Amino acid sequence: MNKPQYLLNTLLAINELGGGAPDNSDLLRLLQLAAMPPEEAEGKSQIRAHYDALKQLGCLHGNINIALSLHKKRHALKDSLPRAPSLTERLVLLRRTVPLGDWQKQVAYAAARKLRPQIKNRNTPKASILPNNSRLIQVEDINEGRYSSNCQYTHWTYDILMDSWGMITHSGLRYHYLGKTYLFSHPKGYRWVGKTKIELTNGVRWYSPHGADLLSSDLCPRPLRELTAKVREQLRKQGVV
Repeated sequence: MNKPQYLLNTLLAINELGGGAPDNSDLLRLLQLAAMPPEEAEGKSQIRAHYDALKQLGCLHGNINIALSLHKKRHALKDSLPRAPSLTERLVLLRRTVPLGDWQKQVAYAAARKLRPQIKNRNTPKASILPNNSRLIQVEDINEGRYSSNCQYTHWTYDILMDSWGMITHSGLRYHYLGKTYLFSHPKGYRWVGKTKIELTNGVRWYSPHGADLLSSDLCPRPLRELTAKVREQLRKQGVV
């Protein structure tokens, strides 16, 4: 790399340090002069004049080696800093699972039996945050290790996961259940909070609802509340709940 090109790269690096010139056009002119081919430059004396002019403009302090060293350290520090989470990532961090009610667990258990009728050792269904493009009720294999030190067979159990989670917004609780979203506004005198789990509070009393409580409460939209009542009545007739 020739001297003018090296000086140009150096000046560009120095300019990134944030010194800022009083007049950007002057800095641009100096950079253009520094980029001239050797045959067009007037010699080392002119390059030195450009270097001194940069110092007078406040764009360079000390010598070039010091400026480059400082530039390298700042870039290394910038690369070592953790990346700020995106909006989507921040919203994901606000999600909290909403525990399942008794009749919801029975629905999940019945669905799991249809999905994988051959398995045994099913665990109690539990709420989970499932991806949008996945099944809303899933069966997850859990390796519990060997039955004993003398047994070579693996002990498998099976978790039943149902999509049931919530997120607090300024307008209230957004409850996501089986792929659909339901909004529960803040009741008068109360607020929904979700620091560690979804709760309803007035500052003195705290209430942690199950998903079944939400779907059958007065805060729930009437059509959904009526549908929930029908589902529970069917389960009751079958002796499930």
